[in-house]
Amino acid sequence: MIIFIFESKEMQNKPLLILQARTGSKRLPNKMTLDFHKGLTIPQIIINNLKNIFEPNQIVLATSTKKEDDALEFLANEEGVLLFRGAENDVLQRFIDCATLFKAKKIVRICSDNPFLRPEYIPPLLEKLQNENLEYTSYQWKDGTPIMLSHIGIFAEAMTIDFLKKIKSSTDDSKYLEHVTNYIYYNNKQFKYAFLPLPEFLEDRQNVRLTVDTESDFLIAQELYDNIYIKKNSFKLEDLLKLIDENDVIKSNMEAQIKGNAK
Repeated sequence: MIIFIFESKEMQNKPLLILQARTGSKRLPNKMTLDFHKGLTIPQIIINNLKNIFEPNQIVLATSTKKEDDALEFLANEEGVLLFRGAENDVLQRFIDCATLFKAKKIVRICSDNPFLRPEYIPPLLEKLQNENLEYTSYQWKDGTPIMLSHIGIFAEAMTIDFLKKIKSSTDDSKYLEHVTNYIYYNNKQFKYAFLPLPEFLEDRQNVRLTVDTESDFLIAQELYDNIYIKKNSFKLEDLLKLIDENDVIKSNMEAQIKGNAK
């Protein structure tokens, strides 16, 4: 296990960005170690993008203790970020144990299925969490649907460790132990929370699927990523949406994957 010790109280007070990943996906085995873009895996792409805003010792790759996930330990070492290994299926406990080890009070949960995650949308969540003394913040569609229940794969969510502990003490339902924050969507009266609105240009774009669960998802996302970086070394979301809208085959495939993988 790779452990970096926070050197000051100031560092301990900084948020911990937990990137959850494992190689044991049933729909697309080993997707976390597949070459996604120019020799980089999806977790590496996410980590490199996060480093544009956050310090490496604020980023932890949290995986399981299974032998198969040794490759992810190697990846964390290679990228110079923190590593935590814990329960495979009780991901909620993995997050609690990870945050406890690194003495983090505020946590950002990031799914490693999202190569198009935009780090610039994370600081507003942390500001809201801090300024309003909340337990949980994320984004939502204008109809009130939490963004994490959609397929867009661009956003993260921020929370406190006490929020996670409260869920753990409230349920032993396996679906809530695996899907770390879903409990709040159906039991929100127990928590202090807030959802931020999406940028206007993203409203009515629930037909966009950029999360990677299946081989079809992987190939679509890979094609989009390759094409967007042919045009620009960095990109705005508007550029990405335009690229999707220009390709009827990609749009059709996304819609089919959304229907077949309802959340």
